[in-house]
Amino acid sequence: MFITLDHIQVSYKTKAGHIHALKDISMEIREGEFLTIMGKSGCGKSTLLNVLGTILRPTEGHYHFQEEDILHLNDASLAGFRNKNIGFIVQNFALLPDETVYKNVALPLHYQKVGRSTRQKKVRSILKQMGLFSQRHKYPYELSGGQQQRVAIARALVTEPKLLLADEPTGALDEETGTAIMEILRQINEEGTTIVMVTHDKDFAEYGSRCLTMKDGDLVS
Repeated sequence: MFITLDHIQVSYKTKAGHIHALKDISMEIREGEFLTIMGKSGCGKSTLLNVLGTILRPTEGHYHFQEEDILHLNDASLAGFRNKNIGFIVQNFALLPDETVYKNVALPLHYQKVGRSTRQKKVRSILKQMGLFSQRHKYPYELSGGQQQRVAIARALVTEPKLLLADEPTGALDEETGTAIMEILRQINEEGTTIVMVTHDKDFAEYGSRCLTMKDGDLVS
């Protein structure tokens, strides 16, 4: 199995007591799947995505990625694993405002210490694929919301990740632009990338090959 979560729990201690963000999550994700996760705000969707992205260590449980229990890795090794294997897309794009489109997309390759020549080829290729090559010298504020999200997708894909995590990728976009972004994600998935996407939009959730629903930190369907 590509990904297996076993009895994942995430809890926080507050003045009011313990908050159980994830109660007891066990699930499997197949390689090449397009999994969508729905649920009301505060139900644990983003927390689950952060566990999958290794940004958040669970309080309890096991996370196997291609049979390796990656929670045994120390923080430095986990960061290396994340940069090599996982791409992220978020609602607010998270682009560096003072850097060009080209430099925003190239950033993950710098972290991987990819050589200049290879880096240039990869960035140019993904920008052309996303229809952004002519915009490469522009800054994020010069782009539309849809263009900014395509830059964010290009940045997530430039390292050729095995897993792409999308947290409300259409949340800041109008319906037409959101649909265009979903078509891009569908194409990426059809080319072999495993995608897990959190969304509140039922229509966009149906782009996935499987949809799960969360409620109060639990998977209910």
